[in-house]
Amino acid sequence: MRRLKLLIVVSFCLSGFTESFSAIRIVNGQEFSQENNLNPKDTIDNYVNGQDKTKGQFVLHLSLPYINSFHFSPENEKIKNNIGFMGYSVGLDYFYNTTQYLNLSFAQIQDFFLPIAFVDRGDEYELMTSSFVSLSNNHKINRFSIGYGLSFAQNSWDLRNHSWDENSSAREPIKKTYNAFGLISSTYFQITKHFYLGIIYKPTFYRLKTETTLKYEHSISIDFTWKIPLKK
Repeated sequence: MRRLKLLIVVSFCLSGFTESFSAIRIVNGQEFSQENNLNPKDTIDNYVNGQDKTKGQFVLHLSLPYINSFHFSPENEKIKNNIGFMGYSVGLDYFYNTTQYLNLSFAQIQDFFLPIAFVDRGDEYELMTSSFVSLSNNHKINRFSIGYGLSFAQNSWDLRNHSWDENSSAREPIKKTYNAFGLISSTYFQITKHFYLGIIYKPTFYRLKTETTLKYEHSISIDFTWKIPLKK
C-alpha cells in the first residue's frame, strides 16, 4: 500500500513536468503543423488568456495539497503549530459562464514529517490531519483563479507512540477529533492547459460538541492541481 501511494505521488509529479515541457514547446510554436490539425491562434490565445472554458462545462479537479501548515487548538492541550506533507483532493468545477465557476471538493491533508517516504516513526510524535468538504465560487482572471466559500472540516490531533506500554514514563497515546464550520479561499495560477499551482487558506471558527465552541484554527496548503474537462 505504501509503495502504491508513493507511485501515485511520483506519477502526479511526472505528469506535471510533462505538461510544463509541452507548454514550452507549444508557446515556441513547435507543436503546430498540418499533420496534427491544430489551430495555432486558438491554442496559444486561449492558453495565455485562460479563456479555454465554455458555459455549462464540468471539469474534474484532482490535486495534491502537498505542503500543509496547521494551527490547531485541541481541547485541554497547548496550541499546536506545524508544517508537513501529504494530502489529496477530488472535486468538480461547474462553469456557469466562461470566467466564473462553482467548485465542490473533498480533501484530506496532514503534516507528515517526510515529503515522500511513507514510514511510521517508532518514537513519540504528533500528527495533525484535516478532512473537509468545501463549496466555493471562483473567478477566472486570465491565468489566475480566485475562489472563496464555505467549508466543513473534521480536524484531528493525534499523539502517537507505538513503543508505549503501561510501564512507560511517556504520555499515553491519545487522539482528539472534532468537527468545525469555517471558510475557504484559494488562489491558483494556470501553468499549462491542465496543470495549476495554488495556495489554499481554510480557517474554521465554530466547533461542534466541544467545551469551547468558538475557536479559531486554520490550515494553509500549497496545492498541485490537474483539471480535466468533461464532455457537456
